[in-house]
Amino acid sequence: MPAKSKIVSAQHTGLVTVHQYCPTRPYVELEIPPDAGKVLAVTFEIVSRDQGMCNITTKLDKVSQATANTLLGWADSGSPSFTWFEAELLRPPGRPSVAPLHLNRNTPGDPEFRTAKFAWSSQDIDSSSLGVRAFHQELQGEDVIQLIPRAEFRGWVNIVKEASILVEYQSSGLDDEPVPTGVISPTNCAFYTRKLQDDKFHDTIRILIVEPGAFQDTIHGSFRYESIGESGAGTLDYEALSYFWGPRSNRDHICITNGDSGESSSSTVAFSVSHTVTSAIKSLRCKDKPLRIWVDAICINQADLGEREHQVNLMGSIYSRARAVHIWLGEGECGSGPTLRVIRDAYNLDVDQGCQGGRHCLCEGSPHSGLESLKHYVQGQSKSSWHHLDELFEFHKELFDEEQTARDGGNHWHVWTIWVLLRNPWFMRVWVLQEALRAQRALVHCGTSTVEWRELAQVAEWVCEPQYIMHRRHLHTGLMMPPVWNKLGREKDVPLLDLFLATLDMRATDPRDRLFALLGLSHEIKGLAEIPTALRPDYSKTLGKAMADFTRWCIVKQRSLRVLSMIHCQPSRGWRCTDPVSSTRSSSGTTWALGSEGYSTWVDMNLLSKFSLLNVGGNLEPDPSLVLEDVESDPPVLKLRGRRIGAIEAIGYPPRSMLASFEAVANGDVQLKPSVLSVFVHLLDPCGYHGSWTRPLERNPRHSVNFRDSSMVYYDHLRAHHAYFPPPPAQVLNEHAGNAPSFDLADASHIPSCIHPCYFLATAGQYGLCPWAARVNDIIVTLDGGQVPYLLRPVGLESTVCFEFVGECFVEGLTGNDSDSPVFGSQAETFSIS
Repeated sequence: MPAKSKIVSAQHTGLVTVHQYCPTRPYVELEIPPDAGKVLAVTFEIVSRDQGMCNITTKLDKVSQATANTLLGWADSGSPSFTWFEAELLRPPGRPSVAPLHLNRNTPGDPEFRTAKFAWSSQDIDSSSLGVRAFHQELQGEDVIQLIPRAEFRGWVNIVKEASILVEYQSSGLDDEPVPTGVISPTNCAFYTRKLQDDKFHDTIRILIVEPGAFQDTIHGSFRYESIGESGAGTLDYEALSYFWGPRSNRDHICITNGDSGESSSSTVAFSVSHTVTSAIKSLRCKDKPLRIWVDAICINQADLGEREHQVNLMGSIYSRARAVHIWLGEGECGSGPTLRVIRDAYNLDVDQGCQGGRHCLCEGSPHSGLESLKHYVQGQSKSSWHHLDELFEFHKELFDEEQTARDGGNHWHVWTIWVLLRNPWFMRVWVLQEALRAQRALVHCGTSTVEWRELAQVAEWVCEPQYIMHRRHLHTGLMMPPVWNKLGREKDVPLLDLFLATLDMRATDPRDRLFALLGLSHEIKGLAEIPTALRPDYSKTLGKAMADFTRWCIVKQRSLRVLSMIHCQPSRGWRCTDPVSSTRSSSGTTWALGSEGYSTWVDMNLLSKFSLLNVGGNLEPDPSLVLEDVESDPPVLKLRGRRIGAIEAIGYPPRSMLASFEAVANGDVQLKPSVLSVFVHLLDPCGYHGSWTRPLERNPRHSVNFRDSSMVYYDHLRAHHAYFPPPPAQVLNEHAGNAPSFDLADASHIPSCIHPCYFLATAGQYGLCPWAARVNDIIVTLDGGQVPYLLRPVGLESTVCFEFVGECFVEGLTGNDSDSPVFGSQAETFSIS
């Protein structure tokens, strides 16, 4: 009997104006309950309008009407509105990212609020567009659906009055997957009887021996054991699989004979694995000889923490010593398989590797197309695209189905197919970095198409370059793949902290693996024996403990507090508020430790990265013995020595005089002189110079603004808010009167309403800028080893005062460059930070 459906909904009411340079913020969001087994229907309802005028020839620099109609993939007749909505998914660790779903655009030139309703159900999903199907089919329990208003181009404003999200779902409780006939079915963990961590040589791994068979045959296999020794000692007779685990509910069985004991037995054991694994093995196995392959989900007892830790330490050697690493991207959905064929030909055409293609191709993997045919086709086109990618997609157009080539009204459809391929969840899994980069030979498989990793990596780098994406910037495709792939391809000695920050956009099923998976790629750690005790994979540690140990290690290793500025990479702790969560506590549960989630594009959106001239801590370094005190405390406590400067007395908006001109900042040199104006312009970024807050996962060239136009851009942003809804009186700083500035309730029309109160006055007469999470009574300190001032929040009783770490702040006039000693020369004290 079918389970009864349930409904959950969320609604928000309140006027909000959104400009292209406003930070990305959800207007309303809804968490799908954890017990949701299947999402039956999703409904969005939006009450909104745009600015109520539409003169497209002036707004878009005389872009033709026909071009304007297709800029955002909307082929409707009439003038388009460049204000619209997107539904995005905020997902738990371990789940792949999903492309944003583009919803309605507002009616242009209409000053009246209109209601738009969008509903999809599992019954009619097959007739929906590719984007709707992909979004709907991915929805699971604990996903958070966010409805985000957008605007593009100067003068366009998205005005939202009300919106709601409704989800209908069935509770989980699905029947267990069927077990192949005639086999025993114990749990996977009960199957393993030999503990690899107890092996006397400490370098033993299990190898799965897959029996020959046709693709449709059930997989039969058995285990053998291999001693792999040190990495770099040559290949061994096995292959390795690199893949994304996929949803736990989508599982199959394979049959393992003889078990883990090595004893002769006629019994066959049903072993539960993900469908991704079975599809990969079926595609890789041969009809006439066994396949020797290492697969982490099968060859490691995932329920044994000791064995997991032991094998994680060997992971770099496992992949570097395999005869080949097979990267499995799936069964070729949404044109990804044909896209690989295009990539293979693009590489062969552009890089001289001597393959003539066609019947002359002897390369491993999918055959190259005839090189002369490709050259003749490309030369016959009227214009040439970046690395001939557009022409090559047209050459192979018959490999793609009509729905794929009709995407975006038939314009730039190949951009979307590349996006679909490179946004495959495999590229977002942090473990695959060493699986691909440590391999001596790596092959990428998608359906029946196969290319070498070096070919895919090179073309992926081409499509991320400005020459390819500049004229497609309106597509909002986002990052093609995490930038860390290019970073590791260019740089050989990447410090562990920088590697961790560069992979913040990537995922791991276990959030602790966000760190453990990188140990083999860091230049500070040359081998297993060099992994510091604090960083060794230990799954008995909580996430908070693992992140706290890593943060301490960074402080001691770098002899600086640089890592403390990087907490601003976390979603709820950036300098600007882009997250509805108002907590200052990191995902690790500790205010001073790095979290396991964040945005790599926010790495330079802090004072330390933007203003290298700051050095308020002088030449002092953190005391290692103090940092390592209470290392086993629960919750973790960090002790640092520093000096108090004052405490925040009031927080409001900056004075109008501060924002009177942007010329000083616009025409400044590369190394910016720190001031409240330069910090406001370059860190709070109201002119979209950096684009980090407007699209945290997409550093798109369209956000580049000519600094000479900064005043015009700023006031366009300002009018986008206040021309429609005058701001209420707010706390604004008066003009400076000596050393006693003050706040009054005044008109704040000189500040866009999306900017939070960011200007503070301190008890000692200082003033400056603070991140959105700052509060009155937070104390301002300099800390030994820190180049910037920090904010600490007192907690607890006066006799046992402890502090929470809030983040950086900027104090006008406090640079620390005139002397090697800390500014103000106040007495040093020890701060205990929880």
